[in-house]
Amino acid sequence: MAGKVSDQLILVLIVAASAALAIPALLVPVPPLFDYANHLVRLWLIAGGAHGPPLAQMYAPAWEQAFTNVGIDYIGAVLGWIVPATAVGTGMLVFATALPPLGALLLNRALFGGLHWSQVAILFFAWNATLIAGFLNFHIGIGLALAGAALEPRLGTSSMALRASVRAAIGFLLIVVHAFGLLYYCALITGLSIGRSLGPLADLEGLAARAGRALAAAAAAALPSFLVIVLAPALPGAHTDAVGKAPLWDFSLASKSYVLLSPIATYHLAVDVAFALAALTPLAAAALAGRCEAHAGLLILAAAMTLIALLAPAAVAGTWWIDNRFPLMAVLALLAGLRPNAPLRQRTTAALAVLLTFIVVLRTGWIAAVWLERQQD
Repeated sequence: MAGKVSDQLILVLIVAASAALAIPALLVPVPPLFDYANHLVRLWLIAGGAHGPPLAQMYAPAWEQAFTNVGIDYIGAVLGWIVPATAVGTGMLVFATALPPLGALLLNRALFGGLHWSQVAILFFAWNATLIAGFLNFHIGIGLALAGAALEPRLGTSSMALRASVRAAIGFLLIVVHAFGLLYYCALITGLSIGRSLGPLADLEGLAARAGRALAAAAAAALPSFLVIVLAPALPGAHTDAVGKAPLWDFSLASKSYVLLSPIATYHLAVDVAFALAALTPLAAAALAGRCEAHAGLLILAAAMTLIALLAPAAVAGTWWIDNRFPLMAVLALLAGLRPNAPLRQRTTAALAVLLTFIVVLRTGWIAAVWLERQQD
C-alpha cells in the first residue's frame, strides 16, 4: 500500500507541475518570445483578418505552398473563426511548452514502467532557448514525436503491417506540424530499434538485424514525407535567394557554448544554471553512483544529436537556429532513456518528488515574473 500512496503522490505532483507550466501563458496577452508576434499575426490573418479591407489587398492565405511547419496555422484556420486569435495563440503556446517534457515522460514510462520521482525533473526542460525564441511548431512537433515513440513498446507485439501503418500516420502528422518533428521521430524509433542493451559488439549478425529493424521503422515513418515533398509545389526556403539558401556557420566558442546550454537557457543564464543544478543533482548523483537503468539506443541518439549540434550550421535555406534545436532533443532523449534505480525509502522518494516539483514551479514562477515585467514593452 505504501508504493500505491507514493505513486499517487508522484502523479499529483506531475499533474500540478504540468498545470503550473501553463500559468505564464495565461497571465499575459503577448509573451516576450522572439517569434510569437509573427505567429499571432499570422493566426489572426488566417482566421479572417486577411479577408476585410484594406488587408485583403495586401495578404491572402496560400495553402498550396504550406505543407510543413504549419501545424498551428491549420489549427488556427479552424478555431480562429470560433475563438479569438489571441486565445488560439495562448493554447498553442501552452502545448508548445508542455508537450516536449510530457512526451519524454511518457516515453520514459513506456520503457521502464510506472511513475517515478525522476520524471518530475523532465518537466524542468519545458523552459529553454528555442521556446523563448517562439518556435511553437518545432516544440509541438518534437513533443508529438516523443509521444509517438512512446507507442513503440506496444507496437512491438503487433503485425508488421500495423506497425508500418501507425508509424506512417504519425510521420504524416509530424511533417505537417514541423519537419524537425518528423526527423526526431525517425531518430527516436531508430534508437528504440537498437535496443536497451547493445550486447556483445562482436555479434555482427545481431547488430545487422537491429540496423535492419531500425531502417525499416524509420523508412515507414518517413515515407509520407517523401510523397508530400514530391507533390509540393515549393519546398521550405524556396522564397530565399542563393545567399539566403547558403549555410551560415558559427564555430566560435561563445556560440557553441550557448548552443550546448540552449536546453536550459532563457532570460538570465546564471539563474538558469542555478535552477538546472538544483533539478539535476539527484539524477546526476544516481548516475555517478551507477544506480541508473539506461536505454542504450536512446543514449547513442543523445550523443549523436549533441555532436550534430556542434557541427551543424546556424542557418540554412532561410531557417535559423538549426544548431540550437538539437541539444534539447538530445536532452529529452537522454532523460527518456534513464531511470534511477537506487533503493530509496518511501519518505525519500516523496521528498525528492516534492523538491523537484518545487524547483519546476519556482522556475515557472520566475518566467511568469519576467513575462509580466516585459508587458510594459
